[in-house]
Amino acid sequence: MRMGFGATLMSSLLLHSLVLGSHRCPPLTSKSTQPPYVQQNNLPPRREWDENFGYCGEIGFVCAGLYFGQYCSLFTMRSLASPGIPQYQDTSQLLLGVNEDKAAVAVRLAYDIWDPIDGPIEDFLVWVKKHTAQGHPVLIGLFNNEYLIYGKHHPKGDSEYDHIVVVTALGSYTTPINDGMYHGTDTLYFSDSGLYGDSNTLPFFFNGTFAGMQKTREEANDPSGPVYSLSDDQPNHYGVAFLGVQDDDLVTLPISIQATPNWEFPEIVDGANKNPPPAGSNTPPAPLPVSLTITVSQLTPGAQYNLYLYDDFSKVPTKNFNALASQAKQKFVISSQDTTYVTKKTVLSNQQIIFRAVPINAP
Repeated sequence: MRMGFGATLMSSLLLHSLVLGSHRCPPLTSKSTQPPYVQQNNLPPRREWDENFGYCGEIGFVCAGLYFGQYCSLFTMRSLASPGIPQYQDTSQLLLGVNEDKAAVAVRLAYDIWDPIDGPIEDFLVWVKKHTAQGHPVLIGLFNNEYLIYGKHHPKGDSEYDHIVVVTALGSYTTPINDGMYHGTDTLYFSDSGLYGDSNTLPFFFNGTFAGMQKTREEANDPSGPVYSLSDDQPNHYGVAFLGVQDDDLVTLPISIQATPNWEFPEIVDGANKNPPPAGSNTPPAPLPVSLTITVSQLTPGAQYNLYLYDDFSKVPTKNFNALASQAKQKFVISSQDTTYVTKKTVLSNQQIIFRAVPINAP
């Protein structure tokens, strides 16, 4: 595994994910089929853009960013992952196993990347399980059922993965969930970001057991099979877990953002495989308002904190937040008699909005 610098973070992220996630995400599945032990994280689904080869990697990073108190558009996310490459080119995509490390550094998130040489699919799933149980957002690559999604005349799909999804929860019949062991009955819950079915219908949630999700490429395209599956006939699997914000001083408090609406509209103009690419395929669409609800957690009642707002990821420190206060666009002193502080802000969809909260006596 490759560990990202900045290493972490917020000392009780698992508590953060349980408290904030328990009332915001839709039910995982019916109670009759849901495993008895579930770790559900606060990752409300967002809809990706389908144009320019799809923005599934980018939407995953945006979701993880919201989980840790920051927002940016899909266009911005791809630009940060692949600077200088026109977005209608396939090499501009944010892909697992290609440029996820560069993208994580650019948006100031600490990360752990699964290295395909680390082991077989069972070890990969235990790695996903560990991070999800710890409250870390995880992105993984899955096979599409190409027949169900695109029709029988579509090519069979990629040999490694077709789509990047956001893991939102883990279910298990054993406790503790994070026991470090592979169980075929453990269940992954994930959002496909609106790729399959009616893209305007929420939620975009799917689930599958560890054993049941493992398919060959041919089995993955079975018309009677599941929409998504994991490859069991090739050695490489791909995933990135987000550990928190880059915080070398380990002083930042957990922050989450709820963004409404959950998609960016209008979408970018599609320029994939078009020569010449049409106008608008490498420029962001006209921005529209986005309503943000910002929640700062794990406050000590009555204590004071500095809440910093940055408007550019390049200005966000990874340490000495108070000493580098001038890099923030705004600073707010916050205090609460509760353990949380909530505020709202309306921004434009093309803005970069990054929050960090630290004690007033932090470096």
